[in-house]
Amino acid sequence: MIAQRAEIRAARTRCARTDRSLKEVNLPKLMAALRCLARKDTKSLREGTGEWQSTSFRERGELNAARIWTYLRGTKSGRRALVALAAGRAKLVVRASDRSRVIVRARR
Repeated sequence: MIAQRAEIRAARTRCARTDRSLKEVNLPKLMAALRCLARKDTKSLREGTGEWQSTSFRERGELNAARIWTYLRGTKSGRRALVALAAGRAKLVVRASDRSRVIVRARR
């Protein structure tokens, strides 16, 4: 249910491939979709990056940009990560497994 709502909200932004899973698209395309969502997200753009360096979480099930975006919007650190992604100052690392680990790190 939450994943479905996330995909509907992401579709309203008109960003491409936000509902495609990591299995359907490669990591650079997933990151491009997430970057597009971050740029259009007014809630996250109000946050600065401050001393932000990294944000990580574990997600069960299929990973797509809409689900990652929804999770990141829910925390202050996540919103800072979205600002960094929108500015191109962060990279996305995904370790896919039963409970996939998603890491957003500041580029050095």
